[in-house]
Amino acid sequence: MVCNVFQNALGFITLPVYSRIMPAEQYGLYSVYLTWMNLLLIFTNLNLQYGVFNTAMIKFEKDRDGFISAMQGLTTVLSLGWLLIYLAASEVWNQLFQLPPILMVVMAFEMLLYPAKDYWSGKLRFEYKYKATVLYTMMLAVINPTVCILAILGAEGDRGSIRVLTAAVVNMIFYATIYVRNFAKGKRFYHKEYWKYAWQLGIPLVIYYVSQTIFNQFDKLMIQHMVGMDKAGIYSLVYSCSVVVVCVINAINGAYVPWKYQKLQKQAYKGIAKVSEWIAAGIGVILILVILAGPELIQMIAPAEYYEAIWIMPPVVGSLFFLFLAQLFINVEFYFEEKQALVKGSIFSAVINVVLNYFAIKQFGYVAAGYTTLVCYIVFVAANYYYMKKLCAEKLQGAEIYNIRNLCVLSVGFLIAMFAALLMYPYPMLRWGGLCLIVIMGLVFHKKIIGILKMELSKQ
Repeated sequence: MVCNVFQNALGFITLPVYSRIMPAEQYGLYSVYLTWMNLLLIFTNLNLQYGVFNTAMIKFEKDRDGFISAMQGLTTVLSLGWLLIYLAASEVWNQLFQLPPILMVVMAFEMLLYPAKDYWSGKLRFEYKYKATVLYTMMLAVINPTVCILAILGAEGDRGSIRVLTAAVVNMIFYATIYVRNFAKGKRFYHKEYWKYAWQLGIPLVIYYVSQTIFNQFDKLMIQHMVGMDKAGIYSLVYSCSVVVVCVINAINGAYVPWKYQKLQKQAYKGIAKVSEWIAAGIGVILILVILAGPELIQMIAPAEYYEAIWIMPPVVGSLFFLFLAQLFINVEFYFEEKQALVKGSIFSAVINVVLNYFAIKQFGYVAAGYTTLVCYIVFVAANYYYMKKLCAEKLQGAEIYNIRNLCVLSVGFLIAMFAALLMYPYPMLRWGGLCLIVIMGLVFHKKIIGILKMELSKQ
């Protein structure tokens, strides 16, 4: 948790530096590079470091090093396979990705080495050995941006490519040490049972991971292709601004989920709804505060060429409210191990996202992508509620875990507040007056709110 907060905080702190030493087009190049790499990683490592790896650490407890070594062998073959596919038709791929050929080759090798650190740190978590992974993560978090900024300042010309190459080289040096160590400890490249196990569990989830990546990140690629790399950079800046808020939401969700699972296990459904509503309301208030301060926040972290990003801030930040609501329903699906429902909801939302983005960006410009994201998150919430409701009918004899009417009221109230804040953007005094009023009310009533929340949490 500390590493996660540290990394996100450092990323936010360095954001004003990058935005001021790189034009929007070059800043967008790095964001587009990461988006494509995240998508390709699903095929070159099957996201084995998530569900498959965790279950394998239990199933193959006596040979964890051997399993990790074999998984590295599998992902190495898949990564080299992608490199051969790229080299065989590089002109076609270059036209699709719109990235320099050297960056595509570097990306392939970075993807080859990338899984090593996840396997290594994942094993350490199972063995409660946190010191090594904390030290490693913090060193990389500090050294990478430091070297990148120095390289960019000393470079002339394409600073976007310089940043991508520098960051990739630093990452690969760190990953390579773990890559070699994993093979030295495990001493195997191929293991039929382990490869079959990973393949059988990993392949069915590829569709889910791809749909999630399309849903969350494909709008940047569509903006890159339909409008330009500079607009993709401006759009990406808003997402970077929201990283701190995402960190807070994930921390809240991480603390809330174990309590909720205990309640589900005890069939104590009363209280889950109330606590969820209070947490959703609290997150909604935090997000409205961020939206109200949006113009000043953008001005603080970026130069004038990025200022049009303020009009994207409200819908993108507002989407996080519905992301949290979706997590409420997704957590129940995970509790009952119903992955198919999750896959269906993700695919449905991803398809709608691509279609809406295509027509909205074409008709209204790249700012519309922020609003299509908001709409698609609302659809994502509705889809997951539908599947969760069916699941409760089967597993809980129709018991209601959440009060959907209250959540709908909160959602409508949040949307009204979000658009009200947007209308206030030309009037700084009015915005900051509203922001101060919310903060003062929070300070006045915080003890009462905490008392109510504690009482609901303690209910059986």
